[in-house]
Order: sequence, then C-alpha cells, then structure tokens
Amino acid sequence: MDFNSLQEKLKAAGQEHLLQFWEDLSEEERNNLANNISAVDLDAVNSYFQRTQVTKSSGETIDDAINPLEPDVCGSVIRTSNEDMEAYRNIVPYLISYLNCDVITTVGLEKIANGEVAVVLLAGGQGTRLGVDYPKGMYDVNLPSKKCLYQLQGERLGRIAEVAAQKYNKRSHIPWYIMTSEATKEKTRDYFARKNYFGLSEENVIFFEQNTLPCMSFDGKIIMDGKDKLSKAPDGNGGLYKALGGSKCWMT
Repeated sequence: MDFNSLQEKLKAAGQEHLLQFWEDLSEEERNNLANNISAVDLDAVNSYFQRTQVTKSSGETIDDAINPLEPDVCGSVIRTSNEDMEAYRNIVPYLISYLNCDVITTVGLEKIANGEVAVVLLAGGQGTRLGVDYPKGMYDVNLPSKKCLYQLQGERLGRIAEVAAQKYNKRSHIPWYIMTSEATKEKTRDYFARKNYFGLSEENVIFFEQNTLPCMSFDGKIIMDGKDKLSKAPDGNGGLYKALGGSKCWMT
C-alpha cells in the first residue's frame, strides 16, 4: 500500500498520526510500518474503543449503586450455630446423590472413548509477576514432585484417556489445544518437545497463537512502539474463539 492510500485510510479512521515519522524511515522500515497498519482492522479497533468507553461509563454508574451485603445475610462458620452446621452437613450427601457422580463419570469416559472430548489451555501468560522470564505453565510451584503446571495437566490427560480406553476397550486420546502468545509460543513449543509432550502423542498437542490488538491511548489513538511499529498486546481470553477459528487447527 502506497503512502497516499495509507494516509487516506488512516485519516478516515482518525489515526493519521501513525505516519508522523514516515519521512525519517528507510524503505524497509516504511514497508514494515505499512504492513503493521494493513494488518489492523481500523474500523473494528475504533469500535472496540468506543464500546469500552460506554462500558466504562456504565460501570461507574453501576459501581455507585453497589453496596456490601448486610452481615446477617452472609454465611460464616464462626457465626453459624452447631444446629445449622449439622443441617448443612446432612445436605451434602444428598447433593452428591442428586448429582449422581457415577453416572456423570461414566458419560464423560464414554465421550472420551468416542473421541468427543478435547481440552483447551490458555497459555499466553508470562511469569513476570512470579519473578521468572518464561511462561507460567513452566513454573515450579514447589510441589514435592517438582512437576510444573504443563506436566500436571499433560499427565492427567494421558491418564484419563487410559481409563476411558480400558473401560470401553477403545484406543482413545484427548486433543490438547494450547493457545500461546507471541511472548510464549517459542519457549512453550520447545519445552513440550524437550519433555516429549509429557507422554502424549505429538499430533494430539496442537498449538495456536493468540491474536493481538493495537494498544490505545485514553483518547483513542493507536500507540506506536517505534517509528515503524505499532504497539500491540494480546486480545485477552475472549479472543480464544477468534484465534481458534482463524488458525483452523481444530480441523486437523
């Protein structure tokens, strides 16, 4: 896309400031900036911002109307009589019987054996707040086994698939869809490969990447991360469906 086309597109969206350094850029940098801009649906981004502003305004109104619950309607073990606690304990077995956990377990195992179950893991988060520079799923949470979160989940998936296979005499597996971010994708893939996918088949561990959206200022302007690059951030857990559909990985 040439400069005039870019300028026209950005002006219509109120984002023409993204070209403010155009004259300072090399040909390669101009191409990079043009590609950055072309990859963004400006109308959609502006719409998201406007909806956020409306939601923020509504939220402030709602916040004014919210008050803490009165103490007399809040349950507390400390304030509950022995008679009421005993009544509660008697209800629990009834609930378990009502839910019929054995039936639920049987149905679940049958679905797994028939290949009707998959698991999605949101793994785009870095462990920066935990003091590490790698994905949170690789973090040692100080269990006696020293297993990380990825390993715990992977081994559980493998085990429940084995239980389903034994019960229904079928070879079963559970596809594991793992949504990474730009910051975690390489380290996560490498880690799984080094750990032999925790005993799972490589073809049943499917990685796909979370989408990003431009970062915006409080006045609705897209922020730049350099003269030839837009600042972007992951689009949140709500972007799962778009990322999963766009990757087409679920069709494999």
